[in-house]
Amino acid sequence: MARRAVSASEHDEQAAFFQWWAVYARSKGLPAQLCFAVPNSNKIGHMAKNRFALDAYMKAEGLTPGVADIVMLIARGMWHGLVIEMKVTNRRSKISAVQLEFLNAAYDGGYLSQIGFGFDGAREIATRYLEGRADSD
Repeated sequence: MARRAVSASEHDEQAAFFQWWAVYARSKGLPAQLCFAVPNSNKIGHMAKNRFALDAYMKAEGLTPGVADIVMLIARGMWHGLVIEMKVTNRRSKISAVQLEFLNAAYDGGYLSQIGFGFDGAREIATRYLEGRADSD
């Protein structure tokens, strides 16, 4: 009987990215702490006893809807840094209007803004960016 492939969640894909990043940054002498995840109350809310309290708490601390999942504060070429919105590859992931608005604002502010489809997509974007081979399409 054929086994059905288990699809990875966005969390799994992003966790894989940061595991790769820790090794990659060390191997290239880059400050690993300059690439980080942005918390999202929708993703962690299910772990809280009171999701509404968590959401209010995080918004009071500056949580902003639509901010990309991964932020890299390492300048390359004409770019101040890189932002990546993660999407899973095996579903019909769509970018929301507020996410698109953030990506466009970051781009206008001098940050390369990309959508990473799964771990492989995000890794490719980051690698190309850091090697100076990034494009803006």
